[in-house]
Amino acid sequence: MEEYGGRNIDGSGEQVWGESMVQNFFSFSSKITQAMQGALTEWTQEEDEKLLCLAKLMPKQWRTIAPIVERPPSQCLERYKKLVDPTGATDENPVLLQD
Repeated sequence: MEEYGGRNIDGSGEQVWGESMVQNFFSFSSKITQAMQGALTEWTQEEDEKLLCLAKLMPKQWRTIAPIVERPPSQCLERYKKLVDPTGATDENPVLLQD
């Protein structure tokens, strides 16, 4: 960073990461786009089954499960909650937990 005066972000990025600022931007944009596309597609029966199986094998390990299912961790958790309890019952709302 000293070499670039601490202000040349493009040059310092290249020095530290081996990528230019433009390359960093496109890499980041690509990751965001992929995450959004995953969020917009419907879950298939196969994905649901895979998610349930993995959740039994690796409870609460959503960051490990997510790449296998090819979805963001938060989306895996939300989908799992819907599959396990489609009524949306929670511990804070005991009325919904009644049969």
